[in-house]
Amino acid sequence: MDEGSRQEPTANATDRARIKRALHWAKIEAKPAFSSSIGEIIGLPKNRRTLNYPTISVVIPCYRSGAYLIHAVESVLHQSGAFDLLEILVVDDNNDDPETIKSIEFARGLSKTRVIPNVRKRGSAGARNSGVECARGKWIAFLDADDWYLPDSLQSRMLAFSTYPDAEWFGGDFLTLERDGRFPQRGRFEGNLDAYHFLKPSYQAERKPIRLTRPIAEFLEQPPTNTIVTLLCKSLFERENGFDESLLKQQDFHLFLRLASTNDFVYVPQPVAVYRLHETNSTRSEILTQEWRIAALRKLAKLPQFETRLASIHTRIFDLQLGNAYLLREQGEFQKAFRAALQGIISRPSSSAAWRCLAAAGLRR
Repeated sequence: MDEGSRQEPTANATDRARIKRALHWAKIEAKPAFSSSIGEIIGLPKNRRTLNYPTISVVIPCYRSGAYLIHAVESVLHQSGAFDLLEILVVDDNNDDPETIKSIEFARGLSKTRVIPNVRKRGSAGARNSGVECARGKWIAFLDADDWYLPDSLQSRMLAFSTYPDAEWFGGDFLTLERDGRFPQRGRFEGNLDAYHFLKPSYQAERKPIRLTRPIAEFLEQPPTNTIVTLLCKSLFERENGFDESLLKQQDFHLFLRLASTNDFVYVPQPVAVYRLHETNSTRSEILTQEWRIAALRKLAKLPQFETRLASIHTRIFDLQLGNAYLLREQGEFQKAFRAALQGIISRPSSSAAWRCLAAAGLRR
């Protein structure tokens, strides 16, 4: 298809206004607190600091997200800094809806963009694995087709690399675009520092990246990252065998815990992406998300590197089971609540809270 015949999928005025507000917020508020360049850290002369920058491949899995895909790709193309954006890999996960097919076809003509077709639907885990398999960059960054990067997203994380040049795994904060178009005043993690208390040192008067050493405990408690803010070495991803495709959801949580068992994690205290809430988000059901997190934890419990963490894993499983039982009771799903409470009792027979929840569900309260 020639350039003259291609028609870009258009966003409605509301979407464009939301994007404009997010970009404006980021330009004003999201100011990196660290400034060493990659060229400086690796000792290049000033007249050669545009050479030999770290290469980055951005992987964007896409399934029925045609309405948002071009926004995501363009947000990557607008990135600049001390790195080489080698390519954007849009993974077509065997799409069948006309809008997404049209958007993917348009994306083929965008700068640095390659489309990777999956001959069968592999799900988000398999689509990301497909993208990494085809990636040529040393570094891999992930973005979902319905989300987008804020300005300096890649640059802020690569500047953290200049502070921790031996690290292989980086993350940052993100904003959430609510269904009614509202943005929060702060990022997901900054706005919940009581839950993410181990991130507080990065939010001192002078904000700076922090390094969490083998942070299994922190990630079991509250994972301080998200797939869309993840930047890691391709070699590290390959050593950990990528995403587990048997997990339809929470495969990112499963990967993060495996990474945390053998690697340090560097957190950048600024929003680097926007997570868009809409009716088809895969994480829209808290109960379903927690059920898949339980499944991920059970798989982790079978791995040798978690042998000394079994007590913590089992405690986390119990907490999620009981949490689901309470949520199901609130929704009037008493039979499901009874089963969830029973699973909690099997995990921890001595728990009086689980027995009370079981009784309440049996009495339909």
